[in-house]
Amino acid sequence: MATKTQRAILEIGIILALVLVLAAVLWLILACARREARQSSCQRNMHNLDLSLSAYCYPPVSNYPSRLTELAPDKVVANMLLCPAMMFDHVIDSNNCGKQLAETDDYIDYIYVADLGPAAPLGIPLLICPPENHGGRGGNVLYTGHSIRWVEASDMGKLIDWTYAYARSNGLDVIVSTALTERSKGRYKSWKSQKGHSSRTGSSSQSTNRLRDESNAQIGSDLETRK
Repeated sequence: MATKTQRAILEIGIILALVLVLAAVLWLILACARREARQSSCQRNMHNLDLSLSAYCYPPVSNYPSRLTELAPDKVVANMLLCPAMMFDHVIDSNNCGKQLAETDDYIDYIYVADLGPAAPLGIPLLICPPENHGGRGGNVLYTGHSIRWVEASDMGKLIDWTYAYARSNGLDVIVSTALTERSKGRYKSWKSQKGHSSRTGSSSQSTNRLRDESNAQIGSDLETRK
């Protein structure tokens, strides 16, 4: 009798162990699918922002705005300035889009290189969603030329450093919200150019090529493929 009871207990234990293993595997699959969905949602959000930025550059305007919140409320809503992966961290009322858009300025989730435009060299990071928005795994980047690509965390730091160096060299502003600066513990900060706005329309090809060559020598072939 004792043997049958022990055998039954053993069988129940094995079944429970199998259920726990299957549950763990299922949880990992769902977590992975959730991360991929948020990554794709972020890319779609960036695509919509790219369309809004392109619509902003209607003659005689030739450059993208100095701040993302300067985009017309009928072209962009406040939620578009927040990474979908971080959406649960924000509460935004969809009513009065113009007012909400202005109030979003302090907690935009993206690093924005201002005053570039459609005529800028291809392959320059325009909008960066940093790893802090994606659990440290990496982030999406919108480049001039309308391409969007995922960059792993191991390369993202170098790309962001390159972006700041490019902006400083070419008189461009880097816009980072207060919330993102705090979330990155000061890693990402706004940087204001000392040059006049008229010098921000583009860069000399010599300066651009020099920065790009130096950056590619440091970053390697992975970042070279983004262009």
